[in-house]
Amino acid sequence: MTYDDATRANFYADLGRVLSNVPKADKLFVLGDFNTRVGNDRHGWSRVLGTQARGRTNANGSLLLELCTEMDLAITNTLFSMPDKWYYSWMHPRSRTWHLLDYIHVRRDDQRDVRSTRVMRGAFCGMDHHMVRAICNLRVAPVHRKRTKQPLRKLDVSQPIKVWRYLLHMATKLESMVCDGINQLQDSNMEDLSVSIRLGQISSVMYIAAKEVLGHPKRQHADWFDQNDMDLMTLIDEVRACRQQSLTGMITSRSIERLRNARSKLQHAARQMKNDWWDRKAEELQEYAEAHMSRAFYNGLKAVYGLRCSGPNPILIADGSTLHTTPNEILRRWKHFQQLLNRPSTVDSAAIERLEQRPIRQDLDGPPTFDELQRALKPSALERHQASMGYQLRC
Repeated sequence: MTYDDATRANFYADLGRVLSNVPKADKLFVLGDFNTRVGNDRHGWSRVLGTQARGRTNANGSLLLELCTEMDLAITNTLFSMPDKWYYSWMHPRSRTWHLLDYIHVRRDDQRDVRSTRVMRGAFCGMDHHMVRAICNLRVAPVHRKRTKQPLRKLDVSQPIKVWRYLLHMATKLESMVCDGINQLQDSNMEDLSVSIRLGQISSVMYIAAKEVLGHPKRQHADWFDQNDMDLMTLIDEVRACRQQSLTGMITSRSIERLRNARSKLQHAARQMKNDWWDRKAEELQEYAEAHMSRAFYNGLKAVYGLRCSGPNPILIADGSTLHTTPNEILRRWKHFQQLLNRPSTVDSAAIERLEQRPIRQDLDGPPTFDELQRALKPSALERHQASMGYQLRC
């Protein structure tokens, strides 16, 4: 059945509007009998046709190619090398010529998902067209969850407490910055905003001002390279310069030797710095321990090894269920031990009577004989050897 040009143009216009409403993130497959021949003009339609396109195009094929170009679609039938019996889907009843009229389209970005597209000659569809099948391996992008709002970082409030002048300076600057921020918010129609939005804006201004004045607390964990960063960076820059010179210029034995010496110097200096730092830290902790300065001693350990987070360990009763979980309940643990230690015990007298009774030795009740005392007081072989060497035995 043939249609006039206006009907064909309206069909492809409606199809284009439907395809334009499909989200870009969704997989799009357009398939069906379009009654068109797209041909093999890859020079003009290289973004739509593949290397295996065959035949000539017609008027309907030009409209389909224009739609595919506009929607950035690719015809998968022309992407794979197939014999004619697996490529063409319809035979003209009078000329007995095979043509490709049934197409499967995908977005150009999704071409890698299609493994093959071919005609199924043995599948009966109840019509004179053969079924077209596409094997796909869909790669669905993972859904990225929206990140929740990050909590505000803590501010360093240790220095203003120690220095009163700095505290006054911080308060003055903070007050001026907060006043400037509030004035800007008042000029931006705050009457139209709700109370929660106003409080949120004011708190954000106060936090930004406090962050600029106070800053964030520094890392408590100390490393051996914290106090030697400048020295290490100088040696690292020297190694980089030697390596860059050996890469850009001609590689000679002299440049290789210079690079090897720079690396050796850097390793030796880093190891020496690390050993010196640990020696100083050990001497410092030893001085704190000898002076019984427990607070400074444990602060030094925390600075080296970092903080250790440990929670209360719950106490379990005999049946294995948790008895105490909070610190206050754990302090009252005598109830647990009273139940655990004072366990009722039952003794079966019949079991005791079934035990085999050994004969009683009456000779053990008498005093030891002279021979037994002499054997007990006789020196051992080790003691005799020590006596022969002149060692004096001490009792």
